[in-house]
Amino acid sequence: MSPAIRRGAAALALLLVVGTVVAVLAVRRGDRSAAGDPAPTRVATLGVVAPLSGAGSDTGQGVRKAVQLAVEQANTSGALGVGWKLKLQTTDDGSRPDGGAQAAQQLAADPTLIGVVGPLSSTVARIAVPTLSGAGIAVISPSNGDPTLTGAPTTVPPLTAVPIRTAEPPRTRPYRTYFRLSGTDLDEAVGSARYAVRTAHHRRIAIVESSDGYGSTLPGAFATEAHRLGATVTGRYPVAAGASARERADVIDALLAGDPDLVYVTTGVDVAADLRTTLRKTDPRLAVMGADSLLAQDYAKSAGAAADGDLVADLGAPTSELPSAAPFVAAYEQRWSGGGASATPSAGSDVTDPSTVPSTSGPSASASASSSTATPSPAPSPDVTPDPPVAAAYAYDAARVLISSAAGALVGHPAVDAAVRAGVVDRVGRVSLPGATGRIAFDRFGDTVSAAVTIYRIRNGIFVPVAVTPFR
Repeated sequence: MSPAIRRGAAALALLLVVGTVVAVLAVRRGDRSAAGDPAPTRVATLGVVAPLSGAGSDTGQGVRKAVQLAVEQANTSGALGVGWKLKLQTTDDGSRPDGGAQAAQQLAADPTLIGVVGPLSSTVARIAVPTLSGAGIAVISPSNGDPTLTGAPTTVPPLTAVPIRTAEPPRTRPYRTYFRLSGTDLDEAVGSARYAVRTAHHRRIAIVESSDGYGSTLPGAFATEAHRLGATVTGRYPVAAGASARERADVIDALLAGDPDLVYVTTGVDVAADLRTTLRKTDPRLAVMGADSLLAQDYAKSAGAAADGDLVADLGAPTSELPSAAPFVAAYEQRWSGGGASATPSAGSDVTDPSTVPSTSGPSASASASSSTATPSPAPSPDVTPDPPVAAAYAYDAARVLISSAAGALVGHPAVDAAVRAGVVDRVGRVSLPGATGRIAFDRFGDTVSAAVTIYRIRNGIFVPVAVTPFR
């Protein structure tokens, strides 16, 4: 055999050995495409907990659409890496704690789940978050205001100044996997009081509050800050969502006896709308300021012309005030142009039916949507509810943070497991990146580092932002 033939035979043998080793390694790591077969599709799931029916469904549907947009963009760009596909699992909490409990149990049982966007309601979150956090699942809420979810203060500290957390007492974090992109009810109450007294120049303020536990931080913190700024709180008047007409009339008579020039309302929509229409007839000059529960189409419609001129506070900033939100708004409007709350997912979008949690009877205890019953909301009207709603932009950012964190945590893992979930939580806690709503980062308790409080004025049924105050 000539030397040339011997060299050719040796080269061929070497190629065969290398090819065999590559094929074996490819099969061992699950990448069968290198061995000649198509690569398997591995699935990771992103969950959503939101009110897709009942009170607050207009906002819930906006959140669902925003997260679906983020999922579709991630699949188009291959954000999770070769061989991975992201699936969206939406669950309807119906703005009720029992719905939130079912949603959390269903999502926690999914072995492919890498994180959850939501809940929107603090009342739902108090039930759902312990289950999800106990399963090691990262949760980012766009809108929870209850301070206790991150162990934050519930009362105004002495000598308050912006940011209000400068005198913060020692605290512990109750749920290590829970984060939020909104501020807290303490932020909202302090921001509301400052606007009412410093900007709107109100001096005698009556407070009508829920006796059902909703927004329990709001009335006391508002009263403390208003008093500190020189206003007089003429009285605090609790009222239940199911109060009779006589009981509501007694509350109105009592507060009017104090001769206030502003009524600060932290109840649900039904009580607030009834209160508003009665006050307009009794004293047309009396102003009303509402908590975030009243930033709802239901309130604007139920109170009608009586609500014109009312002030409503909310956590977060509207997209109209955020230049960074322009690309999101454009993509959202392009994706959902012509689609209302009932818009259905497009073919191939890998979205599970949003009606995955059955509706159950019972009163609503939602902290963000505030009807006292589970009556379905009317279809959103572009004349009243902005599209996308404020919470949608924050939900979009929450989804993108979870997706980018999962992309890093999945490296080297053939499937979602406890280690991947722990990696997602760790990466979310360390994230710092620009988003539609501004800088996205969290402190060591899971609170956003860039909270904001927005004051809206109702004009002809439309919520118009008049002031955006950053906190922290």
